[in-house]
Order: sequence, then C-alpha cells, then structure tokens
Amino acid sequence: MKATFFEKKSRFFVKKRFSWLYAVLMLFLFMGFSACGPEEVDGLKIAPSENADRAEVKSMEPMEGGIATPIIIVGDYFGTDTTKLHVKFINEEDPTDVTRANIIGVNGKMIYFNTPKLTYKDNLKVVVSVEDKNGKKKDIEVGTFKYKTEMTVTTVAGIPFASQGAAYTSGGTLTAATFGCPMFICVDADKNVIIVERAFAKGGGNHIDVGLQPRIDNNGTLQGFGGITSLLNEKTNEVRVLKTSDVVNAPTVSPNGKTVYVPLDVKFGYFSMAVEDGYSVKTRAFAQPASPYNNVDNWKFSFVTDPTDSSKYAPVYTVMYNRELIRIDPLTNASEMLAQDIGTNQSSDTYLAFNPKEDNVLYMSVTNNHSIYRIDLKLDSIFAEPFAGIAIVKPEGLRAPYSGAHDGSYAGGVLRDARFAFPRQITFDDEGVMYIADSWNHCIRSIHVGSSPHGGLTVDRVVGTQGNPGHADGGPEISQLNWPMGIAKAFDGTIYIADTRNYAIRKLVVQ
Repeated sequence: MKATFFEKKSRFFVKKRFSWLYAVLMLFLFMGFSACGPEEVDGLKIAPSENADRAEVKSMEPMEGGIATPIIIVGDYFGTDTTKLHVKFINEEDPTDVTRANIIGVNGKMIYFNTPKLTYKDNLKVVVSVEDKNGKKKDIEVGTFKYKTEMTVTTVAGIPFASQGAAYTSGGTLTAATFGCPMFICVDADKNVIIVERAFAKGGGNHIDVGLQPRIDNNGTLQGFGGITSLLNEKTNEVRVLKTSDVVNAPTVSPNGKTVYVPLDVKFGYFSMAVEDGYSVKTRAFAQPASPYNNVDNWKFSFVTDPTDSSKYAPVYTVMYNRELIRIDPLTNASEMLAQDIGTNQSSDTYLAFNPKEDNVLYMSVTNNHSIYRIDLKLDSIFAEPFAGIAIVKPEGLRAPYSGAHDGSYAGGVLRDARFAFPRQITFDDEGVMYIADSWNHCIRSIHVGSSPHGGLTVDRVVGTQGNPGHADGGPEISQLNWPMGIAKAFDGTIYIADTRNYAIRKLVVQ
C-alpha cells in the first residue's frame, strides 16, 4: 500500500535526524563554533563579517526535515557574530510570512542551527542575511527547504482496564484518574478538556458500541449511569467528575472558549457550564422548532459552534435523528430549523465541525454511512453534499434507516476512493486540517481541506494502526489506538483524543 503523507514524515525522522545530529556534533568538536555572548569562544574571536559582498553560500544540508532538524550551511565570509547573521525561512505561498532560525554556532565558514517550528508551511525559501563590520548587509538565497510536519500521540490520563465490565470513572491526578468509556470531548479557552461518557444499550444495531456503560465506584460497587461528564486539566494535574446524568452526547464550546454546551440525548435538553460560574452545571432546553419539525422519536448526537463567530452568544448547531438541521440561540433558547431533511440517512449518529478557513461551512461525519459530508450554510436550499468516503459513489443507497449491515472499510487516497468505518467526532485546526476519529479502524485520519475544498484532496492516516487495536504512543508507524470516538482541538492548537476502549485521554503533538 502506498505510504501516506504522515507515514513518509515518520520514516524521514527515523532515518535522517540522528545521522545529521551525529555529523553536527563531530563538526562542533573538531572545528569549533562561536555563539552569542562572550568576546571569545575556544580561541575564536567573535566578530562580524569582514566584507558582506564576499559572503557566499556553497551548500546546505539537509534540504528537508522537521522541527529541530540539525542543519549546516557551508560558505564563506559569514563572520563569527551571530547577532549580525540571520537564517530566514520564507513561506513561498506568503512571502510576508518569515521565520528566523535560532543560530547555535558559526565559525566564519559554517553556520549550525536547528529548523524552527514551521508547521504545515511545506516549501520555504531559505535566505542567509549577513551584516559586515561596516554595517553593509547582503541577502543570499540558499534554495527551497521542504518542511515535514511531524505528529506523535501521547497519553495524558487514563488507566487500562482488563474489560469494559470492570471499567469505571474516578477523579484525581492525571496519573491516578480513570475513565469508564471516554467518548466525546471539547476544550475550553483555559484548556479544560470536557469529557463525555454515555451508555449504549446492549444489543444495539452498531455492535462496536455494545456494552459501553459509564460507571462510578460507589464504595466498592460499580454504579452505572446514562452519562458522566468530567473535566481534565493538564496544568492543574486534575480530573474532576462534574455530573452524572441521563445519556449525554458530543459537547461543544462557545467561540470565546468560556461556555461549554453538552447535549442530552433526548429531544431538546442540554447542559451549559460557564467558566465564570466555576463549571456549575445548568440544565436547559431549547424551544421546539416550528412545524414541520418531527418530534416523534427524535434526538440529537452532537453540538457545534462556529469558531469564527465573534458574537457574545454565538448560535449552537445540531443535526437531529430525523435529519433536521437546527440552529439554537443559547441566550433565549429559541431555535430555528435550517433544513427539514439534510439529505443523509435516518438513525445514524452525526458529528459536526466548522472549517475556520471557509465562510459559514459545516462538515459532518455520518457514522453509519462511513462518510463525511459538507454543508454550505450560505445556500438558499441547505443540504449535505457527500465530501469523502463511500457516500460519494452511492449517495442514494445510504438514505435508508440503518439496518446493522454496513459498508465500513479502510482506504486512503483521494476523497472519492477513501473509506472509513464508523467515523465519529471530527475537528479542524486553524489551518483547515480536518481530523477524524475513525473508530472501527482504530485510527485518526486527516484531510487538509484549507480554503479549497474541491480539488486533489486526500485522506491520510495520522496516528493509529488500522486493523490492529492497542495502546502505544509515538508516530504513525508505531502508535496504536483502540476505538477512538472523540477528538477536539484546544485553543492553542493541541489535538486531544478520547481513546474509548483504552479508557484514556490522549493528545496529538503537531510540529
């Protein structure tokens, strides 16, 4: 099978980074490098270039790498004063986007530095700027550097259980806390991770969910609930159980990061929790939308807000079981039905995310359709357009109520050919990259949508080993997940994962 973008990244780091680090260390030992600070280092006087006009670059190695990749530029007349010398990485797509490298050392003929963080910037022009002792400056274009965005997964909290029947949730420090079945998450502006657990009835149509049951250890007896909502904070090193309740579903946070909304499964109920109130839980309900809304056997699976909406009370969106797209005013609880039939099948879970790079465009994973859809809210007639997965090739065949049979599978590549298996929660980072919790494939997948959703986009595997559930931290070649159902981006860009069958909260480090 052809290696994906993220798999290629990992191989590069394994093969290249340490060989170059070794070479750099040898050069450091035998040739001597100066650095900012004292007047003299190892007998080498700190001085600017004698003549900027004579400065030249002969080579730079390597010409590709990721964050902190050791690099050497060989040339002449660089001087030995790192305050008069700069190495700049210029984004070829936006020349105003310039990042300087932190020069570690220079000996007049060689510059040693590590690659700065250039996440998702891909091709960058490298320029060496030299200022001589007379104040004259010269920019020397070196060439194009191929930046490799690196991703790894690490475990934040959670302890493995031998079986689902033994699993329960308890607060405490990150190393001591446990989760019974962490499913869906969101992250507020203070980097509190809100974790939702919900029960799935045994014998339900979607067999991967059978037996999931939130539980609390009540003096040695495991007590079951329809739902449990908890809070995790890495900075304060704590996990707190906020509320036990009826069944709850995928939460969202307001665009300013100060209020969390958690949908109750049935009809119109939900919780709101504000940072300013110390996360005290308020039970609320939005008004039933006007006719022809179908109130029979209807419930909701997730909430979402638009991160680009700067209004104080930004609306909350949800898609109901009977396919209605609803917009809710969290101040008044008034609701509006934007579409009576969004165009997918009945009885499937749906999970929503806005792309910050597109104006008023919503994306939706439809679990039992094994597909991702795109919804342009600017259209007069709003509908879900198949975006990635099997729905592209058989859209009408997926509108019937879910029967238990499925077309879930695994394939990467272009959107039309890609395949998912029970995709759950989705999220976007600030660059418009969509991350998908592809639960039955035990993977996190990605699509770099950006601001151009139509074109040669592909689905890549980020972390996790398809068909091989387990628990292992690391990059795409070694990491393992086990039924990941939840994923959310923090305001600082950290991606958190609810790794359901590993009873853990994990996170992606993207650099």
